[in-house]
Parts: sequence; structure tokens; C-alpha cells
Amino acid sequence: MLASSFSFGCEIKWQNSLDAAKKASAKTKKPILVFVSSPTCPYCTIMSETTFEDEGVCELVNSKFVPMIALDGSADMPKNSKVRGVPTVVFVDSGENEVAQKVVGLRNKNDFLNDLKLRFQR
Repeated sequence: MLASSFSFGCEIKWQNSLDAAKKASAKTKKPILVFVSSPTCPYCTIMSETTFEDEGVCELVNSKFVPMIALDGSADMPKNSKVRGVPTVVFVDSGENEVAQKVVGLRNKNDFLNDLKLRFQR
């Protein structure tokens, strides 16, 4: 199918490591949005394939945050963040200090957009 070879819409610009995200955050002064996930978490997969694929979520995340994905318990987890389950979204600055309340659990696009607006209205 010809259409399958083309990319449509917005794609979140995920950073590939905490170090890269911290450098980008320091440069842009944007907070880091850390999507904490696990390969065995079905709710994480649903959130990745629905919430983060939404055009509105994608545009907001790319414009206001430095996004990255971290596996729960990995070296790329921000050092000051305590995560009790996945999926969880943590917001930290370039010094790995939390700057807003975590978003815990599966969130659909509307709920996640509301979560972001409540935490970062300016």
C-alpha cells in the first residue's frame, strides 16, 4: 500500500537519554516530560499508541516540553523521582528536580491535555 510509506501528522520528538533531555532542557528552559513505561505494561502501550499519537497532545508536548521515555528502574530515570507504577509521567527540570505533580495511570488524550493544562497554565 503506497500510503503506508508516508508519515502523516505530528510525531513527538522523544529524546533518547536523560542526558540529552537535560541538555535540551537547559538550552530551551522547557521542563522535561518523562514518560515512564515498561515493555510488559499494556496500559503503557495503549497510552503510547493513542494518547501520544494524538495531534493535539503531540503539538503541545513538542512545544512546551522536552519529551523522553524512560523504562521504570532504568538509569535514565530522574534521580529525585519516585515512581510507584506505570504508566507515569514525571515533570523535571534540567537538574532532575520535579517541577509539577506526576500524572499517574492510563490517560486518554482529553484527560492528558487537561492534566498538562492544570499543571502548566501560564
